[in-house]
Amino acid sequence: SKCEVKLSWNSDEVCRCDGPLIEFCRAVLYRDAERKCSRAVRAEVASLESTRHGVTMSDRSVGAAKQMDIQEEFESSFKDLCHLLQILAKTIENFSTRGLFTSAEITSMKRELLLGMGSCLARLLTEYCLYRDNVEGAHTFAYSHQDNIPAYVSALDFPSFSLQCNPADGGKQMNPLQHLRESVPASSGQNLVRMWNICSDDNDGDNLLEQFISHLEDSCLTLVGIPFSVLDKKAEKKILNARRQGLIDRLEQSSQRDEILSASVILIYQQAKNLLILGKTMTSLVMNIFEQEKKIPKRVTEVLLDLKRENDSPEMLHLAKKFGTAKNSKALAAISE
Repeated sequence: SKCEVKLSWNSDEVCRCDGPLIEFCRAVLYRDAERKCSRAVRAEVASLESTRHGVTMSDRSVGAAKQMDIQEEFESSFKDLCHLLQILAKTIENFSTRGLFTSAEITSMKRELLLGMGSCLARLLTEYCLYRDNVEGAHTFAYSHQDNIPAYVSALDFPSFSLQCNPADGGKQMNPLQHLRESVPASSGQNLVRMWNICSDDNDGDNLLEQFISHLEDSCLTLVGIPFSVLDKKAEKKILNARRQGLIDRLEQSSQRDEILSASVILIYQQAKNLLILGKTMTSLVMNIFEQEKKIPKRVTEVLLDLKRENDSPEMLHLAKKFGTAKNSKALAAISE
């Protein structure tokens, strides 16, 4: 007998005539959309309940959907950024142990990492706490510029953020760190303020990078309910592989000399030394020692130095891309002959 086909997203009502395409859409597409919609609805209901019980929501600049976006961004980014920060700190320690750079250059690399990645983590944690706790007046907080935190897999460097405050309703300017301490409940506000203080551009103390990582280890569980993720070999391999592929994709699509130069230097050094580098200072300093590295052919160094001297001819750009995307050191040596 002929089966009457009646499609339903609800698997409990599925007709036996549904084919593999319908099953795939139901299992993969619908369930993911259903989960996200359910979360957004729950958040909106919670907001309405808060309003009904007299909790003022009128001064919040975003609604429940924005809260969901920030929560998902936090959950997907925080762990990877913590691992990346530890890998880069390990790279700098390697440089220091091998005596490749002066103490002033090592300090400069640490400071760039702290002001960049450190402030990005401080911003990510601050945004998460503000919206998770439904902080009234969250819209008064701002950042030194409007760039988003870049995707770690293809970032050449990280922007440096500082916390700011928009003027209050009466036009009075507020101290952003004091306002943050008073706005975020319990010890969370104090922990966030300490984080911003450590990665402040005005702070010139010693061992600030180490202090920042130590503070993350001590505070992030109580701050956001997620323990600090200590780097292990599996996590390091994952980050290195993801970074390499992300940078290759960025390099292949780029036509900008500076971008091609930086991405190529980062990729070639990772290929030669299995060390991850990031940031304008670190990338520039590492390029200066390319001639000392036996696994980096002389021709590769010559081409990159030509690019650095603003020789952005199509031939040089093409060669730099070829070198940067080489599969391994053997392939790099072969294509550079």
